[in-house]
Amino acid sequence: YRKWKHDRFLARAQAALEEDDVRTAALQLRKALLAQPDNVASARLMARLAEENRSPQIVGWRERIAELEPGVASNYLAWAGAPLQFGDLASARKALNLAADGSATDAGFH
Repeated sequence: YRKWKHDRFLARAQAALEEDDVRTAALQLRKALLAQPDNVASARLMARLAEENRSPQIVGWRERIAELEPGVASNYLAWAGAPLQFGDLASARKALNLAADGSATDAGFH
């Protein structure tokens, strides 16, 4: 039932984004994440929404995606790039250090 709810909310969020209804998309995504907090697709869409709106929340979403998919270099690089938009060098350094310490194991990083 939770997966069905999540998928329904996620579909509604995607439809709202296609209509440029950011407010509805954000609401539906929050509901989707309540139903399935560890869903990467929802976290990615929240990161996209934050990025499009130049929100500092992008940093937290990029970090969350790296937590949900450890070992994927592109996640760490996206996380490192996000705080740089806001002058947050410490957060960028944290992401790069985790990637360099072996958290990112895919071939794209090395």
